[in-house]
Amino acid sequence: MKIIEENGKKYAEMYCPSVAEVMGLTPKGSSEPLRFPVTGYVEDSAGDNLPMLGIKMMTDEKWQKYAEEGAVEHFRERYGRDPESVQEALKAERAFIADLDREEEERRKRRVRV
Repeated sequence: MKIIEENGKKYAEMYCPSVAEVMGLTPKGSSEPLRFPVTGYVEDSAGDNLPMLGIKMMTDEKWQKYAEEGAVEHFRERYGRDPESVQEALKAERAFIADLDREEEERRKRRVRV
């Protein structure tokens, strides 16, 4: 992480590769760095100043709402109909993710055997 200044404001800039970059779907180094505004500083026990970052947070309730909306949308895409309930969509989403996890584990096992 490095602190940069732009237009009189300080930002913490960090490089975090995207999922696509990690998976090899985009070139290494193609992800833009993340920038967070520095809202102040706090002194640690060693006397060093550490930046406090203005990172927007999401409530658990909002996260759950988005997860439910996404599950319903994915259900419609996969099955061509509306789910009978949000719970049906969430159950299908969890099963889909579990299948992906099993497939990835099988791929890992095959790679290790070679």
